[in-house]
This record gives sequence, C-alpha cells and structure tokens, in this order.
Amino acid sequence: MKSPEANRVVKSPAMPESAEEFFETHKDFFENYAADSSIEIKPSPPGLGTFAIDLEKGVMYAEPKFFTEQGYSLDKTMFATLHEFEHFRELRELLSDKNGQKIWKAHIAKIKANRHLEIFDNCFDDIKMNRSVVSRVPSVDQSRRGLYAENLFADQDFTKQPKHLQFSYALLRERMLLGEKCTISPEVRAEIDRLENIKSGEVSLLDYASDPNTPMALRLELQRRFLEPVLEKFFKEDVKEKEKENEGEGGGEEGEGEEGEGGENENGGEEG
Repeated sequence: MKSPEANRVVKSPAMPESAEEFFETHKDFFENYAADSSIEIKPSPPGLGTFAIDLEKGVMYAEPKFFTEQGYSLDKTMFATLHEFEHFRELRELLSDKNGQKIWKAHIAKIKANRHLEIFDNCFDDIKMNRSVVSRVPSVDQSRRGLYAENLFADQDFTKQPKHLQFSYALLRERMLLGEKCTISPEVRAEIDRLENIKSGEVSLLDYASDPNTPMALRLELQRRFLEPVLEKFFKEDVKEKEKENEGEGGGEEGEGEEGEGGENENGGEEG
C-alpha cells in the first residue's frame, strides 16, 4: 500500500534551476512513487542533459530540463518524468522473465530496422505508460490531458500525414483525450473502429493490450497479431502513393515513403 504522499504532486511556481534542485524539491514524492519497485530515480549527472538508465544498478537518471526547455510547465514535467520511469519499470519486468532478453533483443532489432514501426510502438506503448502513471497517481491526470492537448498533439487534424502515421497518432491521442476524435482518413477511421470492437467479454483488445497490468511480452504479441498488419497495410499504401508523386514530379529517391513526413513527429508522440 502506497503512502498518501504518493498521491500528491508538490508544485513549485518556478522552473528548477537544475536537476538537483528539482529532485530536492520533490525528493519525498519520488521516493514514495518508486517505493514498490527495485528502481531508483536520481538526478541526471551534470553534462548529460537527458534521461538515461543503468540496468545493472536499477537507476533512472532524470533531467527535468529535457522537458522544461521544450516549454513544459512544472506539473507536465513531473508527469513526463514519471512516464519515463514507467518505461524503465516495464523493461525491468520484461528482462526479469525467462525469455525476456530474447524478446527484447528481437523487438529492438525489429523496430530499429523499420522507422514506421518504431514510431507506432512508441505511440502505443505510451498509452500503457500513461495509464500506469495515472493509476498510481490519479492527481496527475489533468497534467496528462494538458500535455497531449496543448503540447504534443495540439492539432488533432492528421489528414496531411501519411495514413500509417494517422493510425499511430490517432490511437494515442484519442486514448489520451477520450471523447475528442481526431480528423483522419476514412480508411484509417474504419480500421480503428474495427479494432475498438474486438472484445473479450466487456474488455476491448485496445484496452487490454494497453492495460498497466498487461505484461510487455503479451502487449508486443497482441500488437504483432492485430495492430501491426494494419500499420503495414497503410505503410505500403503510403509508399506507393509517394512513388506516384515522385513519378509525377519527374523522379525522386526510392524509399522516401518510409520516413517522408513521418521522419520526425511534428505533432508530438513519445515524451522523451
């Protein structure tokens, strides 16, 4: 059972001068948040400038300026920090399983070889990570909503994006901002609606796969069986469309479809 302190985020009116100041201000909160795991949260060493993990020591080094310099308020920075902690916690749990190392290595090789799959995996896994944070600290839910509505996905019209990115971004934004439908291609909407209607009893596939209690290995298997075929279908269509555009313009390099507009997530996506 968690201490009541774990359900309270202390807010400061000013941005932290350093990682040390940020952690000193919220030391009790972080200790309570991490109390039921084998992972510690420590300030990032000077000069690192980003988040890092030490698997052997079980330490996540966090750098709040990674977020505050992007214009995040302090409460959103807190939420994003806890989000990254959940990524580390999920990985540690996977690697503690019998086949965890094998599953992780295969997954990393797969997404590193396919940029569009890496973006999708980031988006869908973020749903689970955010649900994990809110389930443990309900008081940060408003920060989560603000982060996605104001910073990461302020524009909910994705029709200018390739369809495989529309699919990835809409899945994430709509589950983070329930009741707000994104503007996407009819084909993409039809597939998302179809996936929403795949249920076991009263639980939908998308809810179960992104549930905080669903093991990472199972989440990856459900992705592979049900979601990745949809992603790949849209990706192939996007590549063909890009090739036609290039032919119409008198040429162009092959393979632009994989990244194209999707090489960088201009609307948002993974926090860090």
